[in-house]
Amino acid sequence: MPGQSPVLVRRPKAIVFDILGTASKSGFLERILFPYLKVNLEPYVSTHWTKRDFLKLYARIVEQSVEFNRNDPSCPIVAPHDRDDARTTLVNFINYVTETGLSSPAVTQLRFKVWFEGYQSARIKTPVYSDVPNRMRTWFAEGVKFYVFSNTWTEAQQALLKNTNHGDMTTMIAGHYDNDFGQLTSVESWRKLCDKIKQQPNDVLFLTKSVQEASAAQEAGLCVVLVLTHRHNVRAISHEDRQRFPYVRTLNDLSWIDGAGAPSGSLAPSGPAGPSSGISHAETKRTKMSQVASSQQSVATGATSASVATGATSGVSSAATQKDGSSVSGNKAGAK
Repeated sequence: MPGQSPVLVRRPKAIVFDILGTASKSGFLERILFPYLKVNLEPYVSTHWTKRDFLKLYARIVEQSVEFNRNDPSCPIVAPHDRDDARTTLVNFINYVTETGLSSPAVTQLRFKVWFEGYQSARIKTPVYSDVPNRMRTWFAEGVKFYVFSNTWTEAQQALLKNTNHGDMTTMIAGHYDNDFGQLTSVESWRKLCDKIKQQPNDVLFLTKSVQEASAAQEAGLCVVLVLTHRHNVRAISHEDRQRFPYVRTLNDLSWIDGAGAPSGSLAPSGPAGPSSGISHAETKRTKMSQVASSQQSVATGATSASVATGATSGVSSAATQKDGSSVSGNKAGAK
């Protein structure tokens, strides 16, 4: 975003990020994945109808439809596989789950099987903002390690990042973690992750658009920056949370401060000051930089310059494809 002041953070040794809404473009599920599913679900079912893996998955979907029907009699029950109307009942149940937003891990797994086939045939590519791979390449060359910790199933993470409009990004990822590892809203999960990747929490930067996830990571000692791509994302965050967490609209707005004595966390204000603060963004920034100069003499006055790497100024996900199997989610048993 033109005119956005850089957010200054201690140079991290590792960066952890989510995919949907943080790296990939907003609305990816609604604009690309679900329309693809609508067109390709029935052809996929027809092609795999008698295959062993599909038969096992089909049996699980039947069980879930019966379970849902107990709670809601309007829920269609999927017929046994050998019945003539089996395919029709399957599609009806999937439509029901999608429309109601119910969590069905088996249905979500079926969705992902359809999407994986689309990725493998190069008919689907994940649209990521250009600043993301540009900045990642720069930081990767500087020795920063990247990890994905997401509600999205790890195999889905790899598919999403391997096939993007900017090429294969998985070559820069040192590790993938999902809800099998822990919940992103759990402080303990973040402590466990830092132990796993062998990094001190204050050497790890977490990029997310979720305040709940940011709170847990911050409590565990990580540096956190919110990635709020669009103005409506910024407006959705409370004034209090904008004071608690710095935010950027693009990764180009992130700059590092070097030195072991550099304070961890953000040193720049978390976005423009609110009208009630009485302090302008520039004034707050000057105050913060004065504090830095006092505590760390090695920080050069040039630290406030814009980010060194160039790239598109578009922003940098909804926490979709979650493993709980909701309509915009993914479940390993079954995709922010």
